[in-house]
Amino acid sequence: MYQVKCGDIDKKKWRESRDELEEMLQVPLAKLQLPVDADVREGVLLTNGHANQFVEPVMTAWFEEQNRKLGRMVSFMHLEEVVGWIFREQLINEFKTALSELGIRPIIDPR
Repeated sequence: MYQVKCGDIDKKKWRESRDELEEMLQVPLAKLQLPVDADVREGVLLTNGHANQFVEPVMTAWFEEQNRKLGRMVSFMHLEEVVGWIFREQLINEFKTALSELGIRPIIDPR
C-alpha cells in the first residue's frame, strides 16, 4: 500500500503523511480490492522530492518503531529509489504495462 506526496517532505507534510500511513495500516483490506487475506502488508511513502534533514531522523525512528512494536513494514521512497527498485526487481515489463494502461508512451533512450 502506498501514500504519494509531491515535493519534499518537511515536518508539516510528515505529520500528515504519518497519520495517513497509520490509518492505511490499521484499516482491514476490503475483499473487493483483495479477495484473499494478505500474507504481508507493507506501507510505502512515495514522493518526487526528498525528506529534509530535520524530518528524516524522525521518519526513520517512526518506521523502526512501527516494525519493532507493531510488526509493520513501512518505508520511504523518493523518485530515484522507485526507478532503482523497478530495475533491481526486474519490473520493466510491469512498468511498461502500467504506463500503457495510463495512456503514457515510454520514451526510449536511443543509446
